[in-house]
Amino acid sequence: MARSNDSINDDLFLCGRMARSLAHIVRGDLAVIQNDLTYLGTIVPPDEIERSKNRCARASATLQKLSILADNHSTSVCGSEELLELFRVDSSARGLSGRMVTLDRGSIRGWIEIVEQLIGPWRASASLHGERPALLVIQLTSGALRTESVDYSSWHAFAAAERGERGVLEGCVADLVMRSYGWSVHLRNDSSRMVTTLCVPISEGGGRCER
Repeated sequence: MARSNDSINDDLFLCGRMARSLAHIVRGDLAVIQNDLTYLGTIVPPDEIERSKNRCARASATLQKLSILADNHSTSVCGSEELLELFRVDSSARGLSGRMVTLDRGSIRGWIEIVEQLIGPWRASASLHGERPALLVIQLTSGALRTESVDYSSWHAFAAAERGERGVLEGCVADLVMRSYGWSVHLRNDSSRMVTTLCVPISEGGGRCER
C-alpha cells in the first residue's frame, strides 16, 4: 500500500535526526584528530602520517554518505514517469500515464547514487503489476558479482556479503530510505548477471507532478 506523505516525512525526519547527530559527534572528533595530524606534519616526515590522514579522509567521505538522510526532506506526489526517468527507464510504451508515486526528489537522487555504487551500472526496465494497490516493478540488470546463485532481500545484507563491512553503511542508508517509502527490494546474483527488483506502490492520479 502506498504510504501517506506524513508517514514518509516522519520516517525521513527520524532518520535525518539520527544521521545529523552521528555526523555532528564524529565530525567533532575528526576535527581534533586532523588538527593534531596537521601539527605532527610540521615535526615528522609527511609519509609517516599519510596513512592516518587517508583514514580521516575516508571517514569524512563516509559521513558524507549520510547526508541523504540528514538533509531536510519534502515529499510530493509525482508522476511515475519522472521516477522512471531517474532510473533511466523509457516508460513511453508501458501504459504508466496517470500513475502517481510519493517521493522526495533529493533523497531519491542520492539513493540512486548509493545503489549504483553498490551494484554498478545497470540496464533498467519497468512494468505494472496488479491493481488497487498497483505496484510499479523496476528491474535493474547489472554484472554478476560471483559465479554461484545467491539471493538477498535487503541492501544491508547484500552489502555485507558482497561489498564488505565498509559497504554496510551504504546498504543501511539505502534500506532506510527505501522502507520509508514502503518500497521493497530483491537482489539475485547468478553466474551471468545481477538482477535487482524494486517494488514501488503507486496510485491512480492525473496531471503533472506537484512542485
